[in-house]
Amino acid sequence: MDIKIVGLAGSPRKGRNSEFFLQKAFEGAEALGHTKSLPGKVETEMLSLAALTVEFCRGCTRCSQAEEGEQYCFSIDDDLPIIIDKMLRADGIIFSVPVYVGDVTAQMKAFMDRCMVIGSGVRRKWLLQGFRNKVGGAIVQGTMRHGGQEGTWATIMRFFIFKNMIPVGSKETRSPAGPFGGMGVGYPYGRTTSPGNPLENDELGIRSCRELGRRVALVAKMIKPYAAIEREEWIGWLDQQGNGT
Repeated sequence: MDIKIVGLAGSPRKGRNSEFFLQKAFEGAEALGHTKSLPGKVETEMLSLAALTVEFCRGCTRCSQAEEGEQYCFSIDDDLPIIIDKMLRADGIIFSVPVYVGDVTAQMKAFMDRCMVIGSGVRRKWLLQGFRNKVGGAIVQGTMRHGGQEGTWATIMRFFIFKNMIPVGSKETRSPAGPFGGMGVGYPYGRTTSPGNPLENDELGIRSCRELGRRVALVAKMIKPYAAIEREEWIGWLDQQGNGT
């Protein structure tokens, strides 16, 4: 069973720590493609908010009234459709962000808010299903080992729950890296642009990211045959209840 995992790097800086750790998660996910019990390839794709433009939500709520086939957002013309299109077709989604003042970056929060177009309250069946049953994982890196990673991780988990996703952690082995997800540290190891790529010294952070990627791929492979079917049945059930939108 082939699956697709999309990773979104939420740093305002391209090619830095968030992308480094996200690539480590991809390594863990792609390695799962060799397991005998769950055959098939794992395709990964990275998107970077540093290379895309996602503006802040203006709260007009027009997206919730749109009909099938209409654009995602009527108020803003930016790169939001590029990201959502890829995530709607993915089986797993991983967010990777640095800690900014104890939470996600403004760029990542802007994207989360713009995802008002996904899920409950919208008329379009394709978007109402949205990210339902997609597996979600979070990678967070700070300047210290305990630099706000878990609080930032919780923000991402709340987003996944709001969107009816299936959040997973990184507890694949008895690892001192922790159970929540990818937890990296940039200092004192430095930046990915430094000579010799000193982030490679963060063994715990790298291990937690690889195990998170493996877990996302594992769960996505297990549920893929049923996830899409359930989404369709759920829409039908909503219609029967008279609250499909």
